[in-house]
Amino acid sequence: MGQNLSRSFLAPLALVLGSVGAMAPAATALAQPDAGPGQAERFDNHKVVRVTIRTVDDLALMETISPDPWSCRQGIGPVDYRIPPAQLPALDASGLLYHVLIDNVQALIDAETARILGARGLEGGGDLAWFSDFKNPAQVSSYVDTLVALRPDMASRVNVGTSVEGRTIYAIQIAAPGSPANKPIIFLNSVQHAREWVTTMSSMYIADRAVRTYGSDPAVTNILDKFTLIIVPITNADGYEFSWTTTRLWRKNRRINGVSGGGQTIYGVDLNRNWGFGWGVNIPGSNPGSSSNRSSETYRGTAAFSEPETQAVRDFIIARPSIMGTVDIHSYSQLILSPYGYTNVPHPRHSLFTDLNAVYRAGIASANGLLYTAGNTFTTIYPAAGTMGDWATGDRSIFGWSMEQRDTGQFGFILPADQIIPSAEEAMSGIFAWADALGNPIRITIASGVPALVASNSATTLNVTVSALQRAVVSGSPAIEARVTRSGELVTTSLTPVVGSASGEDYTATLPAASCGTGLQFAITAVAASGATVRLPAVGFYTVFTATGSAPNLTPCPRCPSDFNLDGATDPDDLADFIGAFFANEPGGDFDQSGAIDPDDLADYIGTYFAACP
Repeated sequence: MGQNLSRSFLAPLALVLGSVGAMAPAATALAQPDAGPGQAERFDNHKVVRVTIRTVDDLALMETISPDPWSCRQGIGPVDYRIPPAQLPALDASGLLYHVLIDNVQALIDAETARILGARGLEGGGDLAWFSDFKNPAQVSSYVDTLVALRPDMASRVNVGTSVEGRTIYAIQIAAPGSPANKPIIFLNSVQHAREWVTTMSSMYIADRAVRTYGSDPAVTNILDKFTLIIVPITNADGYEFSWTTTRLWRKNRRINGVSGGGQTIYGVDLNRNWGFGWGVNIPGSNPGSSSNRSSETYRGTAAFSEPETQAVRDFIIARPSIMGTVDIHSYSQLILSPYGYTNVPHPRHSLFTDLNAVYRAGIASANGLLYTAGNTFTTIYPAAGTMGDWATGDRSIFGWSMEQRDTGQFGFILPADQIIPSAEEAMSGIFAWADALGNPIRITIASGVPALVASNSATTLNVTVSALQRAVVSGSPAIEARVTRSGELVTTSLTPVVGSASGEDYTATLPAASCGTGLQFAITAVAASGATVRLPAVGFYTVFTATGSAPNLTPCPRCPSDFNLDGATDPDDLADFIGAFFANEPGGDFDQSGAIDPDDLADYIGTYFAACP
């Protein structure tokens, strides 16, 4: 990679990839020379290191050593930082343990620049060629127009607002043909932090797949049949432009914050610390959730919603009461983040949020097998006060999530192009799984999971959460249906509300007593205000949970021979009654869940009888 190309990062990208707009000098927490006119800021021999943080004092020390924390997690434990060459001796002298993740940041930027220029001829098309590499602001805007033109019956371009430097913030709205105006909405946005380029590509990938594959891809069709999608691919319009023209690693918006003591103009507010719920909150004895330092990468601004970008998105959301869930897409660290970030006090709906995180995580894993870490923002990464997710959840009662995409530090923000599509696939699969769960009127969860064994000859209590999503739960309707053995009498018992439950959604359910070796079957039900009955598990009574009475130490009891009908004798009548129970309780049922109702269902059913006696 030649010196001239890397030093002239602005000129070829402006000429070849599209208009890039005005430039302004960069500023960071540690003073650095501004990039000159027509020059991109360089990071020659800057390293990214993973430091072992032991105390809050260690965090404060690293703020004096590094101008730029990279990892999303900042707290006790491993944290990633960019270290300019001049600061490396200070890091060595600090005594903090660290190891190098990226030896030369500029080498990655140079390679990225050369690759983007080499791939400039690959544009658009159903073969996903547009996603062969990262795209600048003009290209993203143009591709939104391409998708709208491709399916004007589904897609439209919507104005969201204007940035601090006067750029338009826009969204693409995608709905199944003929969708009602009040259909529930899932709102996605990316690039609140300008350097997180992969997030814009993921947003555009979701838009592309939604427009191009509705009616042919079952997952896409399912979501668009339930929801309208609104996607803002570039929230931080000025910062994203600046990251393409001048400072690849720029994070904040381009607000002018005044002049430093050294005479440098100070720029930027961290948009994801500028939202009005929990804004400015600092947790004593912990890493602050935002900064009042105008040069800090987490500078929160002069007031909540001081920035036109956050004002615009806020007002856009408020004007659309049908928005049910939001996902703010970030990189990097491979995380799924539920509220809250400003406090370590769990959200009152913590049980539901934990369940939704698990659904989101499983959805991501279904794409490429990669397992993200999931949890609330405060404990999973670090305190973050004034975030979009906290505002959506705390102020608007919307399910406000965020995610951190690939990777975990090998490349950080300068992700290789070959990871764009896999990362986007994971984002879409996770978001769609999460949204599909929100599409149910009620969600039922068993807090400790389904027991495989229960103590014999005594009742068992389960902790159950029954959460209203799109419809209220009819008071008194949550119940447990349970029976001993498949031929036993089905008994329905109301769940008992937990006194003092913060969410009002917590109950206890009681399983009947079963003798040692005897099976229990049960399902949890609740009725929505619409009149629909929701059950867990979801379909067919024979898609049920099964527990088995155990010995006193919760070890399995001998199950052979089986007195299925409990008549006191083990004889051929047991198998006959077992088969009779199938026809009495599972008529026309897909017992083996193969997707087809056929003779195999009865065969597999009988097989379960003999499987009890290996």
